[in-house]
Amino acid sequence: MKFCQDEGRTHFLKAWPDGSFDLEISSGGAATMYFLAKGTPEDFRVTMNGAPLVPELCRPCRLPDLFFRWMEVAVPAGREERRLSIMPGVGELALDLGTGRPVVRVGDDTPPTALQPSYDDPGLPAERIRALLPPKLSALQNPDWQEAWSLARWVHTAWPYRNTFQGRYYCPWQAEEILQWGPLGKGPDGDPVIAMCVHYAVTLQQACMALGTPARVLPLVAHINSDNGHFVAEVWSRSLQKWVLIDAQSGLCFRDESGLPLCALEVARLEDPRHRARCGADAGDPIPGDFPWPLACGSDVFRHIGVWRRADFHSHPEAAPVGHGTTAYAETDLLWLRKDGRETPPMFPHILTEADYLAPPREKA
Repeated sequence: MKFCQDEGRTHFLKAWPDGSFDLEISSGGAATMYFLAKGTPEDFRVTMNGAPLVPELCRPCRLPDLFFRWMEVAVPAGREERRLSIMPGVGELALDLGTGRPVVRVGDDTPPTALQPSYDDPGLPAERIRALLPPKLSALQNPDWQEAWSLARWVHTAWPYRNTFQGRYYCPWQAEEILQWGPLGKGPDGDPVIAMCVHYAVTLQQACMALGTPARVLPLVAHINSDNGHFVAEVWSRSLQKWVLIDAQSGLCFRDESGLPLCALEVARLEDPRHRARCGADAGDPIPGDFPWPLACGSDVFRHIGVWRRADFHSHPEAAPVGHGTTAYAETDLLWLRKDGRETPPMFPHILTEADYLAPPREKA
């Protein structure tokens, strides 16, 4: 997909002011316009050069109307410049604070660009993060996946899970802040805190980085407009020379029949990954039958695997969204893995190849 607008990061989402949002695209073949909005397609009036177009929800869609969801509009070919207009009516357009513009993507059939993620954060306060860990864990140096799994089981118990229905203050993507406000249950202004799956993953990632082990965070989702999603971490195992998926919210990892840990791509290729989830150090220690995850989400959650493009959330705090998980995935720093020939979500400008996903982290200069 070739995008016709400058791309910015989606930091926060709120309603676009009254009035229409207009943009112009050059002449050419048929294209598709995607926009993030709250409401139903009937709440929006979309036109091209004054002629009405018909918006639709990107299917399949399992998110209710109260969420911002992706909608799409087929844009006809044209021999002259095409002026597109979106009038919200009673609906709401999501606003990207990175650009000050609504979250709208327009593209043709040009494929998205493959990019490589970066796993370094020069501003990471390693000593302060280590000081927040239990002594046995803070003493670890360059922990391999087994020690990282032990660390994840501690993170799993560090605070009670609270999602967007249970809180108002969204914890920033910094382990110090999360470990301070999560256990308190409220943010600096006294509002109930939001500290959910993404925050467990970010805390594990940054704790591993503070101890000398590369790590990254991954969003998982069945469909781009689905509430069947999750957020996990992967750590680099120096002994195995591979990435290992660890779910810090649940203290889980996935292991094959011989006990070797799996990455997200390997889990996605299992017929039923729930049978390979493990919550204890023993490879034969399966999750209890009544464990909420991943039994509740099922295997579809691995349909789309993303990797966050960067990890420098301390060097550049603006790089982290302040509302991820409160809407359909929309951030342009997401690199969706192109696996097994399956198409990636079409409204995103960048992808991650399988080779780059599996590649080891680049050594620091």
